Amino acid sequence: MQTPTRDAPKQTTPGRWLGGFVGIAALVATAMAAGAVATLANGDDSAGIGFFSLDGLGFVWAGGLPIAFLGGRALLPAARSGGWRTALGIGLVFGLIAPPLGAIEVILVGLLPFSGATSGFDDNVTGFLVLLPIALVYSYVVVVLTVPAGLLWGLMVRAIPESLLVSMALRR
Repeated sequence: MQTPTRDAPKQTTPGRWLGGFVGIAALVATAMAAGAVATLANGDDSAGIGFFSLDGLGFVWAGGLPIAFLGGRALLPAARSGGWRTALGIGLVFGLIAPPLGAIEVILVGLLPFSGATSGFDDNVTGFLVLLPIALVYSYVVVVLTVPAGLLWGLMVRAIPESLLVSMALRR
């Protein structure tokens, strides 16, 4: 493999952006399937109850978009490095690390100055940081959604033809 010089552009892993969009697609498909299962399990035409209501799933879906995109983009090379087992293993790990990343995301959004929760490093910031260990533990309630989404992502990423990834290579 040739090392990049000053004049030669850096070669990145081709198609990494596609891995992010596949992450979003896997998240949306899993949330839609969970909504359908919750509606069927409820036995009537309502939209599910509690966490599996459309509002609850919408919150998980919206909060998970950045994690699905960035994680899918970052983990694409690892998932493509081996066979189907490797892709499913990376997908499982992706599904298991997504809940604590979501908890950190929620806490960090609460710390933003425009969120109305705080305007700097004061007692509110300390309160959010005290909640972080609790949020990390309780974040695993969504693992019933994130692990299937991660496994679906692994299958979808592995099924992408190499020629498509190479054709999507972004060069500077």
